[in-house]
Amino acid sequence: MFIGRYFASATAMAVALGGIALPVTALFAAADKVQIEVTGNLVPSCGNSGTTLSVDAGDLTKAGSVTFAFTVDCNAPFQYTMHSGNGALRLVDAPAGLKREQIELPYEVSFSIPLTRGEAIKDTCKSTALRQGAVNCKFTNSGSKVALNQTATGQISWEAPSQQLAAGKYKDQLTISITARV
Repeated sequence: MFIGRYFASATAMAVALGGIALPVTALFAAADKVQIEVTGNLVPSCGNSGTTLSVDAGDLTKAGSVTFAFTVDCNAPFQYTMHSGNGALRLVDAPAGLKREQIELPYEVSFSIPLTRGEAIKDTCKSTALRQGAVNCKFTNSGSKVALNQTATGQISWEAPSQQLAAGKYKDQLTISITARV
């Protein structure tokens, strides 16, 4: 008799719990998918691998060229600009009275920035068109593309001077600025 009463009360309890659990189970069965919206932000940024590169042009009495490279890392569409301090390779501490052709050697810059997933920005400008304060060279932007950890390359080339250059060290500073387009 004790066993029968225990079994009967256990059965009654199971039926009672089953009645409560059944509607909850029915609710879970009705919701067969969950949609979760996830959002986030990524701040546009551009950077490069170095701030100063030194390039030795060597003997300027002959036509020649030198190349340079650095890494561009832009996670957003970007643009770049370039300017030359002198607009030419210029004799350091040039004496007064000498003609420009005796103390300056113009050059040309060819520049390439590969873009992630193909294509590249390719521009060429003469140093005279890059003179600081009077830049009149057109620079291509990346459009809607980015450059994630890409190696940009440049080449500076010059012709043999038309006149004999004054002896000494020649120098110019070419500045390239890369910024995200927002």
